[in-house]
Amino acid sequence: MNIPKKLRKRHYRIWYELLCKSPRICAKEASLSLGIDQKTASARLKEALFEEYIVGPEARKMSYGNFLEYVYFIKCEDPDSLYQKYRKDENVILHALMYGFANLWVISREKMNIEGDIVVEGLRSDYYVAFAPNHSWDDAIQTIRKKIEEFNPKEYIPKGYIKTHFDETIEWSEKDEILYRYFKYDMRKPVAPVMDNNKICTYTLTSKSSFLH
Repeated sequence: MNIPKKLRKRHYRIWYELLCKSPRICAKEASLSLGIDQKTASARLKEALFEEYIVGPEARKMSYGNFLEYVYFIKCEDPDSLYQKYRKDENVILHALMYGFANLWVISREKMNIEGDIVVEGLRSDYYVAFAPNHSWDDAIQTIRKKIEEFNPKEYIPKGYIKTHFDETIEWSEKDEILYRYFKYDMRKPVAPVMDNNKICTYTLTSKSSFLH
């Protein structure tokens, strides 16, 4: 059966909203919201991921004191060579070349003696990913353009989206770290392999979920 593109996109959108609320929702449960059978619901999610209408869902650690990460935006004369240098640093979690106010971005588990001019530095907060409203690109552009035109820094009141937990710590075991790395880029991966291979109990799997995004 040839499903109209408009209907497929509506299904992608419903899947996106369901995953935002419950990253590991099963296809059977999702099919009730989609109004289609379980097999088709599963196929529709695979399509949405393949076409990149949906990315993830992924997991990230919150900014607890025992998870601190140091963020640097750097302006340097030879960012390419520094990029290659930091690739070999085991403490560097992420680094990328940039254009604009800085030309190199580095996130590290430890404080670094950075080469070049540090434009901005500080501890990483909790990750925040905005929920994408069901708008067209044109509507989104107009909305952002209006906000930029009307923005007044003197009147701005923080929304409270960005949160930190620098002064708090949590217990975090080797098995917790194994689970985190396993699910980091795909929270919908099957549970059994990682539990069986590492002798991890169900309690360990679920007890730390509130400390991740």
